[in-house]
Amino acid sequence: MRMPATALLALACAAPAFAGGAQDPRLAASRDLALRFQQELGGRLTAAMNAGGPARAIEVCQQDAPAIAARLSAQSGARVSRTALRLRNPANVPDRQAREVLEDFRHALA
Repeated sequence: MRMPATALLALACAAPAFAGGAQDPRLAASRDLALRFQQELGGRLTAAMNAGGPARAIEVCQQDAPAIAARLSAQSGARVSRTALRLRNPANVPDRQAREVLEDFRHALA
């Protein structure tokens, strides 16, 4: 089963030290943050598409997604952000650690 892109992105950047085994509590916390981010952003995107189509959905991505990430970061003490290997926004360039995780995901899903 493929994980949705928003979950992958949030998961890749949710914890300062993501690498670790399945027993690592940071991994469980990262997965929880990724799910919360995905559910909230997904709900807002669905509502935006229904209300105003793709143009409104783009606004949600530009405005709401960073606000959701900032709130989750403040609540959790983790760094929640969006990034990818193929960027649309140059401001979201992954740091070294996030790039390594994203590369691992890409190889695992190939």
